[in-house]
Amino acid sequence: MAQRLDIAYRVIEGVNDTVVVNYNSLGAKTCTIAPALYMSSRALAAALQTAIDDQWSASTSFEVSANTDGTISIDSTGANFTLAWDSLSLMDWLGFDGALAGGYSLFTGEQQPGVLLESMPWVEDTHGWIWSMRGVSHKHQSQAAKVSRRDLWSVRVFEKRDNLSQLRSVLGHWLRGTPATWYRSATITAWSYTNWHGALEVCADPRRLSYDEAFENPGNLQDVLSVELRMVAI
Repeated sequence: MAQRLDIAYRVIEGVNDTVVVNYNSLGAKTCTIAPALYMSSRALAAALQTAIDDQWSASTSFEVSANTDGTISIDSTGANFTLAWDSLSLMDWLGFDGALAGGYSLFTGEQQPGVLLESMPWVEDTHGWIWSMRGVSHKHQSQAAKVSRRDLWSVRVFEKRDNLSQLRSVLGHWLRGTPATWYRSATITAWSYTNWHGALEVCADPRRLSYDEAFENPGNLQDVLSVELRMVAI
């Protein structure tokens, strides 16, 4: 199973919602992304593609792709284009380090800072529940009623030392309460009891806002570590 965790990214009107695109030297146009909380890299890429196509669909069909290696590609599928970022936050989140220019029709960034990919198996993938209770007291008796249920999940992530910086980047956002989409396999449809390995929207269990980097057998020069993630489905 190719598990993956995508930290959500919020686009705010007037803050990080625009890029400036010039296709085939036809003139610069401002492209505006719809403000929203984008729960996955795939959702944000689709919104960026829509924003560019809203301005340039008469000239070309742009493709913005969230790749399986955690990178983003922006392809004009035609002539060369340039793209300037009005927000460094958006640029950094998509894995780019500057304006897109230089006579190309396809640009691919580095791995996104909010995407954690499986480099080793993720194990102990378990599911449970927690119930909220409401108590009612009467003379000589008391009652309790279940009023809501939250789905709890946990998984142990194994990583190699060379992926430690990426792990810490993702978990830095995770531990601040930012929600995420957890892909439990290559399946991208939503989880259900009949689609057990589907994707889940989750946040960190507020009772476990810390983690340990537990390195394995020192005999392997402590090259492998594990981290337990405890989650609440949202």
